Amino acid sequence: MAPYTDWMTAPDQRVSRRLRARMQIFLAIGAVILAFIAHDVFDRVLPFWLAAVALLIGGALGYVLGRIRTVKRHETTNEIVSEMDLIGGAAIAAYVVFDLSREWIFGHFIQGPALSAFTLAILSGALFGRFFGLRVSINRILASGG
Repeated sequence: MAPYTDWMTAPDQRVSRRLRARMQIFLAIGAVILAFIAHDVFDRVLPFWLAAVALLIGGALGYVLGRIRTVKRHETTNEIVSEMDLIGGAAIAAYVVFDLSREWIFGHFIQGPALSAFTLAILSGALFGRFFGLRVSINRILASGG
């Protein structure tokens, strides 16, 4: 049996194709948004320290949400799957509310294009955090042999 840490690339590991694709999408979109954030930092639209704070905030939120998501081994197919639960739906609703009220929340401290870059950095961090949170859950299941 291959080491459980290479499940993203090893087809013999029993992680569902949908879950693997979802995690690859989290990683790809997060990387694209991170490139936009890097451009904004180099153009001095957003200070580096503020981008780093936003990435850390988003990463912490995404990690917690990634760990809360239900990841388990399916009984009949024996694949590791992830299901949308009530908390996942609430997280999506919370993000929509956050996006609609970002000016009210952060508008007192950050104005103009920096506000958009700041919220994009939070989103990028959240995507990376979700990826790493789900990865930890999957590795825990694979390591336990469950």
